[in-house]
Amino acid sequence: MQEDKFRKWLSEGGANTEKGLDTRIYAVKTIERQLGALGFDWQDLDQAWKDGGFDQIRDRLNRIREDAKSGGEDFRILFPKSEKPLGRLSSWRSWLAQYGRYLAGDPPGQARDADRIRLYVLEHYIETARERGDVAVDILVRDVNEALGLYQAWPNICQAISGPIFQEIAEVTEPERIGANQSSATIFRFHLNDAMINRAVLEQMRTVFLKECPDFRKFSDPGGGWAKREGDYKVAASKKVQQARRQSTEEIEFGQQVYEILKNAAPDGPLVRWQTEDSVRKIDNDLLADLYSAVGRLVRSEEPIDLALAEAFRELEQLRARGATTLTFGERINILTSAAAMARPSEVAPFKITAINGAWKALTGAPLFVESKFDAMRDYARLKSGFEEMLAVMRDDWGWEPQNWLDVQGFLWIAMEGGSEFNAMPKEVSNPEPAAHHSPAPTNLILYGPPGTGKTYATAGEALKLCGEIVQEGRAQVMAAYARLCAEKRIEFVTFHQSMSYEDFVEGRQPMTDEAGDDSNGTGFRLETVPGVFRRIARRAEASKGGTRDDHRITLQGRQVFKMSLGEAANPDGAHLFDDAIEGGYAIFGFEDIDWSDPKFSDPNEILAACRQFGEREGPVTRQSGQVKLTDVFRNKLKVGDIIIVSKGNKLFRAIGEVTGEYERHGREEGDYGHRRSVRWLWIDDAGVAAEEIYKANFIQPTIYRLKRDFLNIPALERYANSQLENGDSDPEQFVLIIDEINRANISKVFGELITLLEPDKRLGQPNQIKVRLPYSGDDFGVPSNLHILGTMNTADRSIALLDTALRRRFEFRELMPEPVFLADAAQQCGIDLTRLLQALNDRIEYLYDREHQIGHAYFIQCKTKAAVDAVMRDRIIPLLAEYFFEDWAKVAAVLGDADSADGEINGGFLKRTRLKAPPGMEDDEDAVRFRWSVRSGPFSYDKLLSA
Repeated sequence: MQEDKFRKWLSEGGANTEKGLDTRIYAVKTIERQLGALGFDWQDLDQAWKDGGFDQIRDRLNRIREDAKSGGEDFRILFPKSEKPLGRLSSWRSWLAQYGRYLAGDPPGQARDADRIRLYVLEHYIETARERGDVAVDILVRDVNEALGLYQAWPNICQAISGPIFQEIAEVTEPERIGANQSSATIFRFHLNDAMINRAVLEQMRTVFLKECPDFRKFSDPGGGWAKREGDYKVAASKKVQQARRQSTEEIEFGQQVYEILKNAAPDGPLVRWQTEDSVRKIDNDLLADLYSAVGRLVRSEEPIDLALAEAFRELEQLRARGATTLTFGERINILTSAAAMARPSEVAPFKITAINGAWKALTGAPLFVESKFDAMRDYARLKSGFEEMLAVMRDDWGWEPQNWLDVQGFLWIAMEGGSEFNAMPKEVSNPEPAAHHSPAPTNLILYGPPGTGKTYATAGEALKLCGEIVQEGRAQVMAAYARLCAEKRIEFVTFHQSMSYEDFVEGRQPMTDEAGDDSNGTGFRLETVPGVFRRIARRAEASKGGTRDDHRITLQGRQVFKMSLGEAANPDGAHLFDDAIEGGYAIFGFEDIDWSDPKFSDPNEILAACRQFGEREGPVTRQSGQVKLTDVFRNKLKVGDIIIVSKGNKLFRAIGEVTGEYERHGREEGDYGHRRSVRWLWIDDAGVAAEEIYKANFIQPTIYRLKRDFLNIPALERYANSQLENGDSDPEQFVLIIDEINRANISKVFGELITLLEPDKRLGQPNQIKVRLPYSGDDFGVPSNLHILGTMNTADRSIALLDTALRRRFEFRELMPEPVFLADAAQQCGIDLTRLLQALNDRIEYLYDREHQIGHAYFIQCKTKAAVDAVMRDRIIPLLAEYFFEDWAKVAAVLGDADSADGEINGGFLKRTRLKAPPGMEDDEDAVRFRWSVRSGPFSYDKLLSA
């Protein structure tokens, strides 16, 4: 290893004690020396790094730790004489990762406070506590701040040691926060007993579980509610599988019996999806037989459970490669764990991948099953450790007498389902009498404060939280997620201004030009009711029934997208065609009463010949005739898996479907529309939604045609396609409307009747829901519960007290004030103490004016040179101060530190004051002394401002 260079890298990164440096070097050298004993062929760690082997080495160290927890002694490869290896193994894994960062060329972080903070806490708290054998360690933010010589860096410290980066490098779970949020008195408690499960989160789950099951005493006395139902149906299914297992049936038949039991385990909560079985059957009966065989072998296997699961998983992977594409990663996890759990409930439980990953992330900080990193043996070992840990807590600490893994899985399910604070798990129904969904409460929030405090900046992160997204540390990741949700139309951004009206925000009437096919009055234009930004996003939110996640999610990759008409939207006589198609699960097509089932009609020339011979339409028939060209599209060009968008006129769409079958002939008594394709309808809204939501142009007349991919808004279309799938995956998606500068418009005029509808308890689906009749469209309208309003308000522009009282009562207000500590990095780069500079400016503004007109840190946060600071002061701060004080330059000078009590001229750090010559005849007038104020033309001096 590169010992000297690595030592220097560590030192520059904050590992500033000799003992800490020596300990890290010794650990990495020992791992390198024992590579052979650990089972690797690399001569040194540098070669292992080049071959991408560090993850394998870290996994080996983790397996050694798991072995040690079970009483094994593999750890003696590294620690021959140690009696407490667990804490050291955690530290050694993190130090190996540091060496990997060094080899990767990552900077040591000398100039970054976050890196210094993390390494200091790791070295002086976490590692020291582990060496002592402590089960937990408390970290007071104030102590870290003082030890590192930082200036009031409470938020930086809190963010650095509570986030996922520190949890990974220190091998710890999310800490318990004690006391105030992001203050000098905040305490973070890290649990170090080498437990996989975060005990604090588990205790929170216990509280939620008992709240949902108030009559629960223990698993042998679960009461009569949710806990009893959750256990009963799985125990009943397990008994049926055990009974079938004892019978001497063939593997295929037995596997089919098991699958039948699993999919009918509960009326409203099957353990596996019947749709997966059905789709495999449609692809190939041989594949279905092999699926049953794999399930049967797994349930009857006498192998250790991890080996049996690994083998069964490989078999299902092979089935997917042979064409059973619906056997996705998540489906394979679901089918195999559910089947195995019925035979071995003390070793495995039935899992839905999104459910277990949500629970596991809440408990350990990371999901359990990740397809790109999946290893059946390793992942089962982690699962076993975690479940045995929870079993022990329930048995020994809580006295709940759990019988097997089914009890633990049921507990997790109820706790996550009932606990909105966890929010990581989709809401799947798994009992005969399902509880109501627990969506996040509607939020009406206004961020307010002086200019430059990051209000608009903060809306991106707040919007992600309200949408249920994980907010990453890096700004680039935050904005990438924000842009994705904007593209999906789940976030809308609007800026209020003095001309904003109800017609812009809710709905109004606009003149529209007549187009071909319009039922116009010949005037050349007509007035149409057009929804505003609020009504558009409210409509999306109301139509969402629940987003599909992970492996069940519909994407457009590899699919064509077609526009199709199902009946004439303006013709009442044809309305039943759309309704029949939706109800029957198919798309219908007219054009000639000819059966196109014969394989020869895959050739459009054969279609042309048949239309010429048997067709009923008059006139010459060519390849471009509608009955030929469009029939070819419907029969041949439209493939299984493609997406159909059903139009409603030229400007709306009202359904989205996935083609699931080939062409079929179904004659009708009426003699038309006898051509069908089976379709799984993904999204339906009979009222219709504007085509511009998903497509850059209006639809055109042909019954069916392929849409241009470049014109498609793919994220928005995918969101619509996944927002109504009733597979129990999740609650309705969350939507956010951001209103920037909300106080700059006439609020009462813009919101109108919405002021009443915004209240959380008056939203749709709430106990006191209210709808009103809108004035232009005449529609009954209510505000969905899954639509959140996020506003920003500049207090220097208009006081909060001037907002409409009714609006204030319906919103929460969160103040964002200047944070000088955020300027520490900028100050280091530009060489000016920006923290003190901003504090001094704001102290004087508050003294001379008020606290609402302070200056925010955002003005200076991008400054990297003194010249940049000068430019901000000259072009932004000084003009703003002049506006604040109505051109009273004496007060501006006082804020900048350039004021002087004498009446003479001033040559300050920012301003100059020169005496004006009196006009003729006024030379002796003592009251006529006047001064000219001007801004210095050269570089500014900050000495007086910072020293005063």
